[in-house]
Amino acid sequence: MVDKGLVRRMMLTRRQHDVCDACQLGKQNKKSHRKKLDRGPKSPNQVVYADLFIPSKGNGTRFEAVLVLMDGYSRFAIIHILTCKSSAVVNKHIKEYILWAERQAGRNRSLGEHSTYRVQQVLTDKGGEFVNGDIDGWYSAYGIEHVKVGPKSSQLNLCERTHQSLMGMTKAMMAQSGFPRSLWPEAMRNAVYIKNRVYNMGTQAIP
Repeated sequence: MVDKGLVRRMMLTRRQHDVCDACQLGKQNKKSHRKKLDRGPKSPNQVVYADLFIPSKGNGTRFEAVLVLMDGYSRFAIIHILTCKSSAVVNKHIKEYILWAERQAGRNRSLGEHSTYRVQQVLTDKGGEFVNGDIDGWYSAYGIEHVKVGPKSSQLNLCERTHQSLMGMTKAMMAQSGFPRSLWPEAMRNAVYIKNRVYNMGTQAIP
């Protein structure tokens, strides 16, 4: 970030290129799919990605899922760590995120006002948490297109790749800190905070 001029008043007097064992552990994952041509969203809120990440059993907490919501244009992401991954809970968080995102980028649709950056598409998998009468009716009422992709479409769903990155960061922080496994939710929240504030190579900007 210093080399790209993204931070001020920071001077590096000495650099080391030591290999961080915890970082290498966090980066281990399955082989990625071949990249495909993707022109990507052209404006904020054009596409919102939503995906559920299921932590391993015996993770030391009562949480059973992590809902990741991400703006496809800026790659800004938020997470909700859930004790229940029912469609009602997931629907609630998606609706709240869409109204919040539109308020931040423009005006709120619920007030009947014009919004420059309304959510146009929501991309999810075909799981019952995302595909159900309640949320489909809500999308239809607000003119939002629900794009559903297959379970093997991680190469098309930026949100899946994002939660893989967040999990890698979380594993690295937990390995380095030596904290008990039960604190992984705090590490993941910290990972999201960091991700939203560092340079993204895909967008060539900071979310």
